[in-house]
Amino acid sequence: MIDNITIRLTKSQFSGGVSQLINCGRSVKRGRAYSQFNIPSKGHSDSSLSLRIYEQTGLVTIRGSLRKWWYGSNSFRDLTSTHFNEALIQLSKSLNMPYAQLREASFSQCEIGLNVRVRIPPQDIEKRILKYGRLCLEKRESIAETTLYFKGVDKTLVLYDKGKERFDMGGNSIKKLSQALARNGIYYLRIEFRLKDKKAFMDHGLGKINNLGSLGDNYRDLYLFWAQELSHLKMVGDVEIPDAPLSIDEILILSGYQTPCCDASELMSKYAEYCQSKGRTPKSKNVQRSRAISNFITILEEYGIKSEYDLPEFKMDIIRQLIKIRKTGDFFDLAAAIRLIIRGNN
Repeated sequence: MIDNITIRLTKSQFSGGVSQLINCGRSVKRGRAYSQFNIPSKGHSDSSLSLRIYEQTGLVTIRGSLRKWWYGSNSFRDLTSTHFNEALIQLSKSLNMPYAQLREASFSQCEIGLNVRVRIPPQDIEKRILKYGRLCLEKRESIAETTLYFKGVDKTLVLYDKGKERFDMGGNSIKKLSQALARNGIYYLRIEFRLKDKKAFMDHGLGKINNLGSLGDNYRDLYLFWAQELSHLKMVGDVEIPDAPLSIDEILILSGYQTPCCDASELMSKYAEYCQSKGRTPKSKNVQRSRAISNFITILEEYGIKSEYDLPEFKMDIIRQLIKIRKTGDFFDLAAAIRLIIRGNN
């Protein structure tokens, strides 16, 4: 679940030391001077956390992936509640500070995600994703343009091919392993939600989580949050163009969608921009865009046909992943998570 995170300790909260850490020197950024240190992983030389101490305020920040810090950079494993708390205990030892004191730290920029084993290449799934809730595709960048971002005010959904990330960032042995997995039809899609701050947690029904300790104490709630948010994902399957007469909009959308290498979200964005340009005022442009998105989805659903891999199949892969996690001993309400994925709040 938890991956990257930013941990904050005030001067009065931080009673530890840094003499045992790797000193990376002093820097100044945006007029703020700080000393930077690396906190090496106990069992994995390829991973570390970054610690900064700001000179003016004494604020201490710790940034990085707790998941990679605990399991290693090349692991597909997701951080369980048990290992999250064990990682915090180890972190407190690395900082020579009481564990109870570290639990009081605040945090932000928290990633909540899972690596889901899927039956088709992740890129083929990403091309079928239209929108997430009211959010349309914000940008596509990073790993050979296979990372999808649906960005809101205080929350971002990110999806990408985890196997390809490992291939692009790993050494020769990791590249060979990634290629072997793909050859055998073993694919992993990373699905993570990035919550900006404490307010974002409150706005999504996670108000009990207000510091690092309560994040561990309420870890099971993160699975339900993740499942609930996934129920807002809009995905389309294959379509069939009928012989009957079609409107211009239907022709544009259906023919565009059937184009090889078509990306549904990008096609919808282009169609929405085209319709938006017909508006004469800012208000009318927004109305045109909203109607275009609704029309786009309606047309694809109307002419949709059963696909070998569509939204129900995608949800089944997600459910299988949750069942596997539950069997490993990480406790959460599996039945409730499955209901949320299938039906949302309905």
